[in-house]
Amino acid sequence: MNHVTQVVIKTVNYIRSHALPHRQFKEFLKELDSEYGDVVYFSHVRWLSRGRCLQRFYELRQEIDLFMNDKQIPVPELRNDEWLLNLCFLVDIVEKLNQLNISLQGKDNLIIDMFNHIKAFQKKVLLFESQLKNNNVQHFPLLKDLKNSKCNNYIKYAKEIRKLAAAFESRFTNLDKYNKIFEIYSSPFHVEVESAPEYLQMELIDLQCNSQLKQIFETVESKIDFYNIYITKEKFSNLRNLAQKVVSAFGSTYTCESFFSKLKFTKHKSRSNLTDENLQHQLRCANTRIDIDLLKLSERVEKQISH
Repeated sequence: MNHVTQVVIKTVNYIRSHALPHRQFKEFLKELDSEYGDVVYFSHVRWLSRGRCLQRFYELRQEIDLFMNDKQIPVPELRNDEWLLNLCFLVDIVEKLNQLNISLQGKDNLIIDMFNHIKAFQKKVLLFESQLKNNNVQHFPLLKDLKNSKCNNYIKYAKEIRKLAAAFESRFTNLDKYNKIFEIYSSPFHVEVESAPEYLQMELIDLQCNSQLKQIFETVESKIDFYNIYITKEKFSNLRNLAQKVVSAFGSTYTCESFFSKLKFTKHKSRSNLTDENLQHQLRCANTRIDIDLLKLSERVEKQISH
């Protein structure tokens, strides 16, 4: 779908990168009482940028067409039904990918949660492919709403979805070998003991036969608390060790990226006298999950009373 993206980026860059056309375009949107006041730049660095750029371009396609014609730089693709269909498909599928990306972000997301999101999306992609082969665009709202086009053959989009499915299969195939481990962590009372690794089988039998722990597992708010409090090292050492590995595994680079963002805000050009030791302490406080009583800590420090 690169032929669609190139036209969008080229048009947006013309409007945004020149001061006079940019100002004229915003005034033009005001005159038309448009819902939006501007187009959105596409940036490779910002991972949600592509979807937002495509979405805004589609919603302002008529205004952009009028403006570019007025500037004697027409965009013929905006009057081409087939190209508009391709744009609709691209906006829809990139929006779904953005939703997946957002679901993978977050400080408290475990690798097992991310694995579940990925597996769910892979099944959705297979459903999209099957439905598009039958010209069913129920889950592609922009394709469904575009009434002007006489084309109703969506099989070509099923081929694009197949490429996406193949990419997900190749990228995340290494996670499949941990499927049984994740299943044991999520549902230790319902997993089949014979299918579990042998070093866990005895402990799983003891756990599944313990009705009290089963009731606690079904009512506890967090599985982490269950494994931390009720799965003791003395009786369930292997299960506890498995849970610790699942909880401590990094499912994404979100923690690292958020840490560097905090570093950027802390190590600031106006705080050039900040020592490495103080910077390390501040970042440790910023990234800890423990509530810090700053007032209590400050009582131990000698006050510098103003004269």
